[in-house]
Parts: sequence; structure tokens; C-alpha cells
Amino acid sequence: MLGKKGMSPLIVTILLIAFAVALGTMIMNWSSNVASGAQVSCDDVRLEIQKAFDKEILCYNENQQKMRFVVKNVGSSPLDFMIYRRISADLKTKDVKMPDSYLGPGKIYEADIIFDMTDKIHLEFIPGIMRGGQEVLCTDRTIVRESLPSC
Repeated sequence: MLGKKGMSPLIVTILLIAFAVALGTMIMNWSSNVASGAQVSCDDVRLEIQKAFDKEILCYNENQQKMRFVVKNVGSSPLDFMIYRRISADLKTKDVKMPDSYLGPGKIYEADIIFDMTDKIHLEFIPGIMRGGQEVLCTDRTIVRESLPSC
């Protein structure tokens, strides 16, 4: 073991500097990704009931007791999820998160939902986004309907 030498101080210094630069680059890249994710807002999210032959595709089939609707993301940002809120005549509120409701810009979401319409209802379609790992409802972008026409 006598006669063996360790690393020179110059090589150790260069390795430490390279490690510090790599670590700094990694942290800067991570923080810019986090900051860009935090800038997601509801400003660029917009839903619209899809139309066919100048008629909205939002209706109620009394025989099947189902609500049918097609919504389109006409905004420039993706929509992470969507809920529909039903308020009945006795003012009971029910929120339902739509399964697989991620919508990129220009994409549509269609569904047939079992729906009891024994009385007058108030219906809202509320888009939502993820911001910093939290679900945020874009309530200023809500579609509201007070009645459903028959299918």
C-alpha cells in the first residue's frame, strides 16, 4: 500500500464543480416546470354545448330516463375534468364528476346519463383544471340550463 497515491486536489476540485453545476441545472429545470404548471388558469377554458342542425345536443329521453349531451372544449387550454351540477325544485344539489372527461382543445365529450326528471331542474356543466395538484372549478365558465328539451 505504500507508494499508492490518491486523486490530485485539482481533479477533485474539478469533479466537485461539475457536480455542483449538474445539480444546479437540475434544480433550475425542475423549478421552471413547477412554475409553468402554476400558471394554468381558467381564462383559456371554455365549454360549449355542441350543435347539430342548429339545435343543441342536450336533451332528455323520457322513455329511457336519460339525459343526452355533447359538449365541446372551444377554449385554447385543455380541460382536465368536468362536473355537472343538478339543482332540483326542492333545492337539493347534486354534483357528479364525469368519468374520463379530459378534453383537449377542440375535442368533444358525449354522454347518456341516467337522470330522474320528475320535477323542474337547474343544470350546470362546470369545467375544471388541475393547478398545483389541486382540482379547481372554473365556475365563471359554467354552462347553465333551466330546462331540458325532449329527445
